[in-house]
Amino acid sequence: MLAKAKSILKKYWAYDSFRSIQEQVISSVLLGNDTLALMPTGGGKSLCYQIPALMSKGICIVISPLISLMKDQSDSLERKGIKSCCLSEDLFYRNIDEVLNKVMTMNYKFLFITPERIKNQVFQHYLWKMNPCLFVVDEAHCISEWGHEFRPEYREISLLRDNYPQVPILALTATATPRTIEDIQTNLNFKKENCIRGNFQRENLNYLVFNDNDKISRAIEIIKKYNDTGLIYVSTRKNAIIYAEELKKHNLSVAEYHAGLSNYERRQRQEAWQKGELKVMVATKAFGMGIDKQDVRFVIHLDLPSSIEEYYQEVGRVGRDGKEAHAILYWSEKDVRNLRKRVLMSYPEMGKIKEIYNALYSQYNIAYYDGKNYEKSFSLNKFCYTYHFDFISVFSTLKILSREGILHYNQREYPISKVKIQSDYLELRTILKMQDDYSSLLATLLRIYGCNHIEYTFIEEGKIASYLRWENEKVILKLQSLEKMGIITYIRFPIGEYIIFQQERVKKEELYISEKNYQTLKDLSIQRAEKMIDYIENAKCREQYIHKYFNIETEKCNKCDLCRSSQTKVLTLQEKIIEILLQGEKPISYFNNNTEFAEGEKAIEFIRQMLDEGIFTLNGDKIRFNKK
Repeated sequence: MLAKAKSILKKYWAYDSFRSIQEQVISSVLLGNDTLALMPTGGGKSLCYQIPALMSKGICIVISPLISLMKDQSDSLERKGIKSCCLSEDLFYRNIDEVLNKVMTMNYKFLFITPERIKNQVFQHYLWKMNPCLFVVDEAHCISEWGHEFRPEYREISLLRDNYPQVPILALTATATPRTIEDIQTNLNFKKENCIRGNFQRENLNYLVFNDNDKISRAIEIIKKYNDTGLIYVSTRKNAIIYAEELKKHNLSVAEYHAGLSNYERRQRQEAWQKGELKVMVATKAFGMGIDKQDVRFVIHLDLPSSIEEYYQEVGRVGRDGKEAHAILYWSEKDVRNLRKRVLMSYPEMGKIKEIYNALYSQYNIAYYDGKNYEKSFSLNKFCYTYHFDFISVFSTLKILSREGILHYNQREYPISKVKIQSDYLELRTILKMQDDYSSLLATLLRIYGCNHIEYTFIEEGKIASYLRWENEKVILKLQSLEKMGIITYIRFPIGEYIIFQQERVKKEELYISEKNYQTLKDLSIQRAEKMIDYIENAKCREQYIHKYFNIETEKCNKCDLCRSSQTKVLTLQEKIIEILLQGEKPISYFNNNTEFAEGEKAIEFIRQMLDEGIFTLNGDKIRFNKK
């Protein structure tokens, strides 16, 4: 069995052997066991499901929240000649039925989906025909309410176990505390506990933490010193902009990255950084997930991360090529205060949450006991400005309401459009005979998409523009005109933020949020922040502290700032003088004027004593050590 696995490894990836726990995980999956694999970022998790799937009959379903990562992995498999498809959000406006039919009939080996897709009836219909051989849950910590990145939609994954109890599940993550490990296996309905843990020690990574208020100067020194690809993490959009602008003043290759940028701007900057055209990205935690760049030499934190999990995930993005890399964190007492404040602001008072909830529905004039499944375009900044709410309170409330299943807040990277015919058959025939732009567009809708007056059909304006040899904007304008004429109903959801209201609106005093769960999660976030503070203030070894947090026992790393300082012998004044003279003679003035010898009088006194004893001798105005 493993001989075949190694043969596939060699054939498609040109590797002769497996790394770390890959072989152990692959064996477990091939035996049909539910498996939770804990592997460090960049530890080769994808091979743990790709190879077993290639050895099995049927299709492997990979569930991931990271659309960019899904596309990268799917494209990578396709380049190797392995049939793979990514059913992410940008396919909403295409004929999903057609895509899934192609996946099924053409014997695709891998299908990447977001967790939201699982409940889709069309997907469920096709899945049972596809003969799934393995369900893979990437970023599995997202399923745990106690994980640092809980996503309610991940709870839908248990439907797969309910409907396909014979298909093994492989859960993958790099960050999981003991409580999260237990929660993952419980929520995925593992038949029995089975957690395989990799080696989290990274010999090439140096953890360095410094208490320093002049962060910009330190960051400039690091960037110039390494003159290579790097990351700088900050806690807010405002800081990303401020720090990036300061660094640009020193002619450094730098750009900021945060959720407030347009999708186009984010993609453009990400691609420039990945290609090496841009050296350093100053980013919030919105950047980095799902990006596999091997040659990142350093990561600098200029603000304190909110948890050890977040910090560990971010430093895991450096040194994946095995060469020496540095994780550098600068902090001050002000940062500690700001972190504690930030955590508390992430959990607004219940009254504030209900106010924001009420305003979210009111801005769209949604009546009480209405609004379920309504989807609306949304601007977080505009909403905060209009209703005079602070950004953090609104963003935190959106997360809390999402966690409670009241609404879903996200960003759309691609527009979604749909059309339904309104005209009757005779009116359509009349329009189609007119031989103008409207008749051409209508004919295209019928020919390509089979649009009808019974249900909405998802369309793609770009595809229509290409077919008719029009500009994209012209297609949109003509579709809007057809709608004004009453011939079609045309709905277009643009790129950007949106909200789906998953429950009907209730009066704010009727809104139910479990205060017990709310308080538990708030306390947990506070505990995580305090652990982060304890890491910078009280750790004895940086790497050992992080591993212990994840319940991994290791020896001291002997290379972090703390281990280095404990290894450095503090020399006495006399030892310093002898060490210097062992390297060669020095003038007496050297010991008087050098800042290293603040106690100049004591230095001269010691030198005189050594001269008297014949251990030192004078050569003109220079002192020489008589080596015996």
